[in-house]
Amino acid sequence: MKLAYIYIQSHKGLENIEIPINSSHKCSYAFGKLTLEFCPCVLDYYQGLHCSAIIGKNGVGKSTILDFLEVAYRGTDSSGIIVWFDTKTEKYYVCPINLYLTEVSVISPQDFVVEKNISLIIKRHKIKLIKANNLTGVESNDFASKKRSNACIHS
Repeated sequence: MKLAYIYIQSHKGLENIEIPINSSHKCSYAFGKLTLEFCPCVLDYYQGLHCSAIIGKNGVGKSTILDFLEVAYRGTDSSGIIVWFDTKTEKYYVCPINLYLTEVSVISPQDFVVEKNISLIIKRHKIKLIKANNLTGVESNDFASKKRSNACIHS
């Protein structure tokens, strides 16, 4: 299961931000409609290992985006959409966060499910996210020792 797309309607100082995570997914949210399309990328970097990164200058909102993922799992007043993609079944899992979204609001040639409870998706698919700030190249890659209070975020 891969993170495909994040839309933040409102979280802290961010409003109406679309964050494409992977070039294999053409996703957008506008006027109450979510469009999802899988366009497989044929490039094979890192011998098939999937890795996504949010990179940018200081103060542009990278940590706030990651914070949105964390609070969405625990419960929040923020709103947005988190979209996961199951590469085995080629199926999208859409998680609206404090935002009204139904199957009728999603346009996609691929199969999809709208799941209002993000905790169920994370538990059912054993999703783990790693949050790593300010890497210098000398850190250990054992993130499990710094597990957060929720089961899916490691830092």
